[in-house]
Amino acid sequence: MRLDDFKRQKILKYNKFMQSLFYLLGYSKDDITEPGTQKFFCKKAKTLITDEFLDKMADYDFMGPKDGEYKSYQTLNYIEKNIEGMNLADIEAVSMVAGRLFKWL
Repeated sequence: MRLDDFKRQKILKYNKFMQSLFYLLGYSKDDITEPGTQKFFCKKAKTLITDEFLDKMADYDFMGPKDGEYKSYQTLNYIEKNIEGMNLADIEAVSMVAGRLFKWL
């Protein structure tokens, strides 16, 4: 599976969009950042790309209000600001899988 190849990459370029994707799916900062910082921890985050991750993507409903408690970094405003200036062509040039994930985001 191509997602497995993506997880095996040593370095993920364009970490901000991956961080935003995790936030949108409800992961917390503690799950995907280096302890005590806001810096995306790629190695830790890649372990979370599992069937549960894919299920969260499949079950995500973009329409209507969201129930539950959300942190400020899990809001659409924060996520949009986080990925501002990135474009699909640049990301797809690095990785097709990353491009598909960005497009979904």
